[in-house]
Amino acid sequence: LFLLVFTSFQLTAQDFVQVSVGPQYGLQAFYNLDTDETLQIPEATWDLAFSNVGRQDAGVMINEGAPLMGAALELYSAEFQEWENPLSSVDSLNDNRRLYNLEANWTEGAFNSNKNPNNPFDYGWGEYNPQEQRVVGSAVFIIVMRDASIKKIQILESGAEDYTIRYAELDGTNEQTVTVERPV
Repeated sequence: LFLLVFTSFQLTAQDFVQVSVGPQYGLQAFYNLDTDETLQIPEATWDLAFSNVGRQDAGVMINEGAPLMGAALELYSAEFQEWENPLSSVDSLNDNRRLYNLEANWTEGAFNSNKNPNNPFDYGWGEYNPQEQRVVGSAVFIIVMRDASIKKIQILESGAEDYTIRYAELDGTNEQTVTVERPV
């Protein structure tokens, strides 16, 4: 009986690993179970994160936890064509319209939070096109950045290799299109 209990204890032994998130939680910490390595990234160094958990996910998260002022996201219009209309200003974000990263899983973020749960092709920011095997953008968002600047932003598309986004000032000036590759 003693041998059986001892063996069972050995099979369920756990190691304790402590990972620091810095003073005032200023760091995000990631731990790799395979390599026993940690990676710490200052909260203030990123604005958007793109999911790469699976080939069919298309999660886009915002940095809600940056020191001083986390990014805030609001759905401006469900009409993709609204991008062409300049905005003169945006009132402070209404907490009732503010979108948050979903806490239930890491494959859906604030950009996904307004999706229709009855439509399996709806990703919140766009809709899956089976013929092209890509999610194609369908919404315009307003994002308040960590530095308090306000931009309009669209996720144009996502496929197995990348995400393509565009953003601009509210009046449409300084438009940029960026492609973010998915690591293989």
